[in-house]
Amino acid sequence: MKNFPSEVIQRIVSNLQDVKNPHHLFSTLMINREWCKLSVPYLWELTLDYTPDKYNSYKCIITYLSNVEESSRNFLRNHGMDLLSSPPWSTFSYPTYLNSINYHHLAILVQSYLSKTNDNNDHISAKEKLLFQELFKLFMKKSKYIKRIIIPDTINLDGIMEDIPFITRYNGASKCLRGLKEFYCYWNFNGSFYKSIFNICKNIQIIKIHIDAYYDVEYLSKLISLQTNLKQFLIEVQEITVGNIVTNDYCTPIFNSILDQKNSIQKLELINFSFQFADKETFEKLINCKYLRFLSIYKCKFLETQTFSSLKGIPSLEEFYYCHKDDDYFPEHLIIRLFHSNLRKIKLSYHTMNIIRAIILNCPNLEILKLSTCLHRESILDIFTYCNQLKEFSFKGDHGGYNENDLLIRLSKYVPLTLEILEIQMCLQHPWIFSADSLKIFLKATKNLKLLRIIHKEPQQTLDQQFSNPLTPENSTMKTLSQDHLNVIEESGIGLYMTSGIKFSKKLYPNYIHTIKIPGKIQR
Repeated sequence: MKNFPSEVIQRIVSNLQDVKNPHHLFSTLMINREWCKLSVPYLWELTLDYTPDKYNSYKCIITYLSNVEESSRNFLRNHGMDLLSSPPWSTFSYPTYLNSINYHHLAILVQSYLSKTNDNNDHISAKEKLLFQELFKLFMKKSKYIKRIIIPDTINLDGIMEDIPFITRYNGASKCLRGLKEFYCYWNFNGSFYKSIFNICKNIQIIKIHIDAYYDVEYLSKLISLQTNLKQFLIEVQEITVGNIVTNDYCTPIFNSILDQKNSIQKLELINFSFQFADKETFEKLINCKYLRFLSIYKCKFLETQTFSSLKGIPSLEEFYYCHKDDDYFPEHLIIRLFHSNLRKIKLSYHTMNIIRAIILNCPNLEILKLSTCLHRESILDIFTYCNQLKEFSFKGDHGGYNENDLLIRLSKYVPLTLEILEIQMCLQHPWIFSADSLKIFLKATKNLKLLRIIHKEPQQTLDQQFSNPLTPENSTMKTLSQDHLNVIEESGIGLYMTSGIKFSKKLYPNYIHTIKIPGKIQR
């Protein structure tokens, strides 16, 4: 061990680093001094990313307080904090290694620390703010660089965020935050916050953000525009409406700033985004984003007002997700224009027959297709016939209760040889009906299928039905597959995951079967 090359030790330690399981690194601290010296930076760079536990995590605050300057220690003591557990020295300069700050986790650690060290619980809220402030001073001054900041919208931060200075106002912030790569902010800051960081942070690659629709987005837009290599952008909007009218046009400045990243943006996610005030050509400008590979549109409004005349869609687009807002118009024409031969993955919460035709005609290289609304039986056959590169296919079967043996046998003749995962969603009380023999014929035709998923959906009931015919374990039993079916699946070596979609108390109904799993036995 003594002659182990440092580079090899670093490689081993870095592979053991795991945010969910920080204890994986603990053993490396015990080997010898050299291993300890090389392991400590990896263990402490993500201290605020680890999910805090209620027993020991607060101790990292004790360690950090041993690294604050004497003036800060005096300040905290003068405000009633007991620092006896934090001597003014430490074996390592631990704040130096920190490169990620999660405000929520820090709040939990601070609260846990104060509950352990503040015997009388006096002025606990004020002490939280002061401790936050002094720790941020420490991090900005000592950390070599912060590459990730996460600010969730959580009650743990209430009363803290409004009273402590922005992180950019501490000494050393300009140097420390210059290398920021990831910025996740779900707290409703006003424009001043974004103004305070856009002159410092110009190399952010991932921005995921939540805004209120009535906020002025001038400084947020500028922050986006000034980035030199923005690759991923997610924006979620909380709309404040009067009737059905959005009170603020945020779309145009935000979209213009996205287009300023046309030479780097690869992933774009829009959630509750409104195009109400946008020019009708706004969305189509995305064709200028030549590296955009992933586009997700989740419950966005007024998309039907947007035109899209390009016949080539967004040329580099490989993944497209769309979730429909039920009370809005479905922008069928726009979605169809996005389909082209480069698309590899499509996920839709709603579709029409025209959408299915467009997929069949324009997306021959599709590998993953997930559909959440009922798919006609003939459409399933068409997709199998024309999308012969499919690896994963998920769809909601049309209303069951009918004999589907003929359908399974027909599908067996056209099932793509590449198919690895097949998911069928069906009604729990009216599932598809097919024999074990038909299932055997279908499974035998699949050459690479590894997993069959059958997801039952809870039936939609009116209030009267809930009272007259409530769901019980007796009427919610899965009837789709018999023991003969299960034997066929087990013999085929294909894995099975089947769930009823309904859970009942295990204590009250210990015999109710919610999920059936059969592990795949062979590599096909």
